[in-house]
Amino acid sequence: MTATDPARPPRKSSRWEVVALIVLAPPAVLVTAFWALMYLVWVPAIWTGIDEAGVPSRSPVPAELVVTDDKTDCASGGCWRELSVQPPAGQSATDLISTWDVEEGCAPQTWIDLRRVCTEVSIRGQEVRVHLQYDRL
Repeated sequence: MTATDPARPPRKSSRWEVVALIVLAPPAVLVTAFWALMYLVWVPAIWTGIDEAGVPSRSPVPAELVVTDDKTDCASGGCWRELSVQPPAGQSATDLISTWDVEEGCAPQTWIDLRRVCTEVSIRGQEVRVHLQYDRL
């Protein structure tokens, strides 16, 4: 028999089926939302914490400055990025550091990325050296 058979009336839901749907649907939605949140937020956060090869971007260096050398090195404590910045013509490395708004030390990135970006600036010859490394919490 098919569902459109006039000899057989459509089946009505019992009261218990309706009650079960009302009682069980909200917890099922909450559990699904919880696991979706865990997957979308905490899995990337945990991954960034265990990613030993990650290095920060060149973001502390303004676009108008010329980066003459950009190298990445790794050791047992993780990886870091070393940038060499050439001061503009007529400006010394010391003047560049005094006018450049770069903060040395470690600062958090976002609430998802649990790593802090540590920045260190030094002068080597006529160049400014920028050392960037993640510090994991």
